Amino acid sequence: MTNSSPETTHHRIQVGNLGPGATEPVLRGLFLPYGPIISYDRPVDSGTGRPGRFVYIEMASADAAAAVAGLAGHEIGGKVLMLTATETVPEDADRHARSAQPRRTVLPPSTAASARADGSSVL
Repeated sequence: MTNSSPETTHHRIQVGNLGPGATEPVLRGLFLPYGPIISYDRPVDSGTGRPGRFVYIEMASADAAAAVAGLAGHEIGGKVLMLTATETVPEDADRHARSAQPRRTVLPPSTAASARADGSSVL
């Protein structure tokens, strides 16, 4: 028996090396046997307007681990899927707030030099 609690986490799986045959219905069909899909995101290539060669699928952590293990080496249209669980996301996280936050913080050079634990400076 499983309990749904605020401590449940999700993993976002990056599925790469996708060809034209890897449509949303095909990918959803591959992942659904492992558990419910919380979100599906396939970025569009800004240069061509075509779907990108990767997709993000978010699932409960245990389901995501089973999907990554179960689909390792799986091929679609002669291309082997590249699967990586990219991050852990708390279940009750505000998705809009999370997506609005910067993914990487760049410090000004003076701050970066003073931020080193050993006191050395960065050139």
